[in-house]
Amino acid sequence: MSHVWRRPRSRSRSAADGTAHNVSVCGFEHAAALRPNYGKPRLLLAEAYEKKHDADSALRYYKEYLKVYPDAPDAKKIQKKIEKLSAR
Repeated sequence: MSHVWRRPRSRSRSAADGTAHNVSVCGFEHAAALRPNYGKPRLLLAEAYEKKHDADSALRYYKEYLKVYPDAPDAKKIQKKIEKLSAR
C-alpha cells in the first residue's frame, strides 16, 4: 500500500476566506475576558477588526485599550486611529 503525500492547506488560503482572522478574534476575545485589566488583547482585537473593515468594533476595542492602559506608549497613535475611525 503506498501513501500519497499531500501538501497541507496553505495559510494564505484560510486567510483569504477570513478563517485566520476569525480564529484570532476568538482567541483575543477570550484573553480579554480572562484578564479584564490587560490592554494587549484589546489592541490586537482592534487591529484585527480594523483589518476586517469593522470600524465600529475596532473603535470599541481601541477605546477599551486606552481605558485599560491610559499611559500606553502608543496612546497618541491610538488616539489618532480613534479620531480617524470616528470620522467615518
